[in-house]
Amino acid sequence: MILDDIDYRLIALLRANGRDPVAKLALQLSVSRATVKARIDRLTAGGAIAGFTIVKAAAPSQGIRAITMIEVDGKHEAAMMKRLLGMSAVRQLHDGQP
Repeated sequence: MILDDIDYRLIALLRANGRDPVAKLALQLSVSRATVKARIDRLTAGGAIAGFTIVKAAAPSQGIRAITMIEVDGKHEAAMMKRLLGMSAVRQLHDGQP
């Protein structure tokens, strides 16, 4: 797939805020809404856009949620679990044991 300047600018805008409405993107790129929609569809179908990421929860009170996996050397596992559980942002912690 060959990308032109508008494609690269559109991708940059989507990276900055993937939730911007097509009308706003069209205004920023000085093209029509139909052009932006067609380019997003083409870039998605061609693999240049693999997906869209939501970085904030829909309800502001829910904040940002994340699932993180870490590997800890066995002899440090208990100390690391204690430190993680002491963090106010950590809501749940699983040790991978059945």
